[in-house]
Amino acid sequence: MNAEQKDVLMRIGAALVFVQSAEQVIRLCMIFVLQKDSPLTIEKLEKQTREERKKTLGYFLGELRKRADLDESFDALLEEFLEERNILVHNVDDVPGWNLQTTEGRKIASAFVDGFIRKTVEILKVFAGLIRSWQEQTNFDVSVPTAEEFFAEIDTDYKSLVDDIFFEKGS
Repeated sequence: MNAEQKDVLMRIGAALVFVQSAEQVIRLCMIFVLQKDSPLTIEKLEKQTREERKKTLGYFLGELRKRADLDESFDALLEEFLEERNILVHNVDDVPGWNLQTTEGRKIASAFVDGFIRKTVEILKVFAGLIRSWQEQTNFDVSVPTAEEFFAEIDTDYKSLVDDIFFEKGS
């Protein structure tokens, strides 16, 4: 496997992490922010969690459309996101020109994955905005550090620990 193939595979891995995060945030919104039944009780939450455990992303997007009217461009973005997610997860051969054995095919694969990641991040931001707005409306205050605060703490407190926690195999 050459460096270009590894690069594409790493991009695919990143895309899968992003899409899993987006799916979790969408589920969270569907459970708490855009509730099926109000008020949400522990019993309703447990029942809903059991019933929806194996539901697909398409199911949750369908439920979203039942519970809220969406801006047309955002709804189109959700459709593209779902379609591209399913292509990436189930059948990358549906991407015209996708081929990890050729330079041109890898460029096409990278472009597809990069575009998908951009869409996924945009969707994550929109749903995170929905959660933050809901938190304000319900006075549900959860302290969330800014990105600068988060990475400053990582850089000062955790980065220096890497060599003390992780070791090369066989050392």
